[in-house]
Amino acid sequence: MIPSSLYPLVTALLSNVLAQVGKTVVYYYRTGKWDLHWVIASGGFPSSHSSTVTALSLSIGIQEGFDSAIFAVTTIFSFIVMFDACAMTEMIKEGFHNVKEVSIFNIGTVIGAHTGPGTIAVFFKGNKRAL
Repeated sequence: MIPSSLYPLVTALLSNVLAQVGKTVVYYYRTGKWDLHWVIASGGFPSSHSSTVTALSLSIGIQEGFDSAIFAVTTIFSFIVMFDACAMTEMIKEGFHNVKEVSIFNIGTVIGAHTGPGTIAVFFKGNKRAL
């Protein structure tokens, strides 16, 4: 049995998994093709980031009380994560008007390349490079 102190963690992780699987279903509904890369991809709808932090905040609120300090902290954390995700998407779309969809992928460590959480790169698919 899972200790009750781990319920928020388990809830957040399950929410993330459900959102990731949901992306595959949404993609199939939109295109008629199964593309399993959406199970591990960031970006798209539904947002796994938003669902994870929302589930974390909700489970903390249920467990610790909606008037607790830790619920307030996780709620502010959730708002920041969701705001930053939306702001980043909009900044990319404003800077590159021909971008229809923004997806974020982890390419792992590359020897001789700048990597890490402080590094961001934008890659394009296709033949035209117009700003």
